[in-house]
Amino acid sequence: MGKRAVDAENLVLAVETYETLREMDAADPEIWQPLAALYRTTQQRAKLLALLESVTPDIVSPEARAALALERVQILRVLGETSEDDLAAALEAVLEDDPNSADAIEELSALYMKRSGATGMMDFLERQ
Repeated sequence: MGKRAVDAENLVLAVETYETLREMDAADPEIWQPLAALYRTTQQRAKLLALLESVTPDIVSPEARAALALERVQILRVLGETSEDDLAAALEAVLEDDPNSADAIEELSALYMKRSGATGMMDFLERQ
């Protein structure tokens, strides 16, 4: 069997193992973080999205919570199944949690500029 096939089998086995472990303790970061990394590696975006959605509320640090929420927004954008309004609302929520998130500010600015020019961003800033 070729190295690629062995590597692929190992990834599948690792995902299955961490999924089983997560059923026992869903909030343990020593379980969900490697599982998230495996989902990223194997490009299982829908599973990664569900995982991030389930663990984000348990994260204590606002910066870490915002980073996971931002990753969720990026996945939603890639999947293309979410409206721009919903993406903007999700990015605004990220900024409520972590107002200094440069990535969220950049993405929200780009989205508002695309949708409604500077007025959309100005409206958001006025609400802050």
